[in-house]
Amino acid sequence: GKAMASRLTLLTGPADAARPGVESKISTYIALYAADDDSLTASVEDYRYYLDELASLTQLAVVAATDAECRRCLEQLLRSFLTIKRAIDTDASDIHDQLDRINAMLKGQQFGPKHGSLSLHADVRRPERTFWAQLIRVIGTLNDWKSADVNDSDASRKAFAACAPMVGLLRAELAQVKDANGVKSYGARNLDPRCRSSFYAIVHHADGPDERITSTGGRSGGALQELTSFVYGAALIYLLGGGLTSEPSYTTLFLDEALIKADGRYTQRALTVLPRLGFQVIVSAPESKTGEILEVSTKAYVTYKDPDTGLTSLREAVLHQNDMDDESSSDILKDDGVAE
Repeated sequence: GKAMASRLTLLTGPADAARPGVESKISTYIALYAADDDSLTASVEDYRYYLDELASLTQLAVVAATDAECRRCLEQLLRSFLTIKRAIDTDASDIHDQLDRINAMLKGQQFGPKHGSLSLHADVRRPERTFWAQLIRVIGTLNDWKSADVNDSDASRKAFAACAPMVGLLRAELAQVKDANGVKSYGARNLDPRCRSSFYAIVHHADGPDERITSTGGRSGGALQELTSFVYGAALIYLLGGGLTSEPSYTTLFLDEALIKADGRYTQRALTVLPRLGFQVIVSAPESKTGEILEVSTKAYVTYKDPDTGLTSLREAVLHQNDMDDESSSDILKDDGVAE
């Protein structure tokens, strides 16, 4: 009994000294993982609960990577790096294939004052040399590891450490991604082919040299409107077609004041581009543009305001032939026969 009492006295001092540190860690655990549990206290008197927590965690987590886990991670890394390489190797051909489908839909569509044919093309640059060289190097390292003895623990850990530079480059690329302010601010230039592409148009003339268009500068309002119709129509097909079909999925696009600067010829040609690409076009235009728009429209509506009530409504318009006056015989626009 005296020996046990002496032993307990010797242990009391170190225990009292260790208590504040242990209870501080318990308090931190409660704040991080069990803030809403009112039954827990930051006291060593509840140490059994925390011992049980620790025992359950040791069954779910490993302190050090096992050899099997290291091999599994290396195989996953190799598949991921090969997927990235394959995507970079094929992104140019994928873009060109999509443009070929779009150009096939534009075939026969007249463009410009000389009625040429316009097609869209792209120059797709390769990734930066540093990024590409590191990717090829790490794939070679992992292929060498796989062809050797994968059960060699030291070789596996050495190969795993060799992946760190490439993983760092990928993290840096993804950290630059900003889905705002257009492609120039998007980031991930080595991973996203849109950031490495330059698009241009070629206008083929049967009786003259081809024209290459790389910008919209120096063009009149009508010519710019027509070029823009081709370009944004193709861009929407590229974005909305999903790469699986030439037809776009449903979306709504508003073009503010799209038809106020061009003459009738440009307006008609611009409006025929989008239906050829598979879009349904709904145009709201001033009365001065009615004539040229109706010639390429399948339906028309006019705005009618009731002078008595002040209410405005839309009425379907139809074209009627005025047979009563041969001298002024022409197609005139009427809403539904109620008002002319």
